[in-house]
Parts: sequence; C-alpha cells; structure tokens
Amino acid sequence: MAFKDIIGQEIPKKILISQLRENRIASGYLFHGPEGVGKMLMAKTFVKAINCEEIKEDSCDSCQTCKEIDVSQNLDFEIIMPEQSIKIAQIRALKTRYAYKNTWLKKRVAIIKDADKLTEEAANSFLKILEEPPLQTIFILTTSKLDAMLSTIRSRCQEVRFRKLASEEIEEVLQKQQISEQMIHEVSTQANGSIIRALKLLSPENEKLQNITIKFLHYSLSDRIRMLEELTPLEHKELLLLIQELYANLLRKKLGLSVDNKIELKKELTMEEILRSIVVCERAFYAFSRNVQKKFVLFELSKELL
Repeated sequence: MAFKDIIGQEIPKKILISQLRENRIASGYLFHGPEGVGKMLMAKTFVKAINCEEIKEDSCDSCQTCKEIDVSQNLDFEIIMPEQSIKIAQIRALKTRYAYKNTWLKKRVAIIKDADKLTEEAANSFLKILEEPPLQTIFILTTSKLDAMLSTIRSRCQEVRFRKLASEEIEEVLQKQQISEQMIHEVSTQANGSIIRALKLLSPENEKLQNITIKFLHYSLSDRIRMLEELTPLEHKELLLLIQELYANLLRKKLGLSVDNKIELKKELTMEEILRSIVVCERAFYAFSRNVQKKFVLFELSKELL
C-alpha cells in the first residue's frame, strides 16, 4: 500500500512525506497512538517510500524493493515482534546483524512493534544502539502505551502521534468487505476508532463474546470470577471493551441519543450509576495500560460493576 491509499491519519502522512521530500529522515521514530489505527501500516509504507526504486515521496508498490518489503523478504528489513515481551536476546541479535553495512536497501530499517514490551534489560541495550545508530539505518518503534516507554528512548526518537479513526474513515475501509451497508455503519460506530476492533466485531467470535458479556453482567460475583478463570487474556480485553461500550450506550440513551445496543441490563440504572460504572471501566483500562495482569483487573471490576 502507498501513502495515497491509506485512509485517515493525514497528519502523520504529511510529516513523513515532507521528510521524504526534504531528505530529512531521522534515525529513530516512535509511532504512538491507540491500538489498531494504522501505525504498522504507516511504518511499512514509510520503509517502502524511503527505499522505492521508482518514486521519491511514496511507494510504487510494484518495484522489486517494494514487493520484498511488503512480504518482509529483504535482508535489510525486519520486524521485531513481541511474544510476551521483547527480550535482550532479540536486541543482541539485532546489534550483531546491524554491525555490518547494509547491502540491499538504500537505508536498512527495523520496525519494533509494541516497543513498550521491551524488557528493562532489552530497552537499555537498545538505547545504546539509538545513541550511536549504525550508518544508513533507521529504527521505527510503535506503541499504544507511550507512558510505558523509557524517557531516554523517547528523547532519541522523533515522535509521530496517531489518533483514533473517525467512524466515516472506518466505513470507507470496510467498504471492501462483503457486508451490508447497515452492518458497516453499525460496526464503524462501535469500533472506537480502531480498524482492528472493527474487524473483530465482524468475526464469528464476536457473537460468542457478546453472549459472554451478557452472562457476565447478569451473573453473581462468584460466577463472574469463575467465568474470568475460563477466558483467555485476549478475551479478557475484549470483554472489557464490550462492557465499556454497553455503559457508553446506556449514557447516550439517558441523554436522548439514538443507539443500536445489542446488550441490555435487567436493571434500569440511574445516570449516577452509569457514570460510576464508566469510571470503573476507565480505571480498568488504565491498569491494563500499566501491564497489570488483566485477569486480576477484571476481578476488581467484577466487584464494582453494577
């Protein structure tokens, strides 16, 4: 994909295209913003645009270099992905590889996805690379948890901020899916600005999670805790998103706004009770961002939600 094909994120696009035009490419970038809003897509497109054989300010998507980067098959380009975390061994291997001069690309690039998951040891090791970056080398870090990044790493990178996508932008992306206009509209309004969230809402697993959420909210405390024990960490996060969506919709209804809400509570809540529940959800999301174990966050949520 080229910059011209990316929907939304106009400010990051303008920043990066301007640097390509003026040949002012930094050695380190930190792309930060909510999950699922296009940080990795923009990073990969930037890598192609830097090295494209045909175009100066974008990627042509047809030259050999662009094709190789698209499928991550160029020896001068790599993406470091976390499992549970990004470990010191991965950074040491990167150091060893980048001790040699780049061979295939104009500029060698490593993208570090979810860089907030660098262990302390790995982060300190990577900091040394940033302090004395190899020639013709660029590092692009992505994170949805900016506060979890070392300030010393942040200070050595150019920060590029990504925002949530507008529902209209998500609708435009979803037009490529074989789904009805009504479904596209429903999903785009529920996606909370995230393409990944929108695609999850379209997956068969979403109906299962909707049912889990209904049961969770109607269960007693002991049954809620038993249910949490049976869910995966990913399902824990999705459950919280659906709960937050429910209370946000209840608030909209109280304010007289039209909503399409598929999850209802047995009990009618007051405005004060709804707002209190929204605050509980926000606290849970904050704990998630601080890498507190999701299951234990949701245990506390279970006790406090109405």
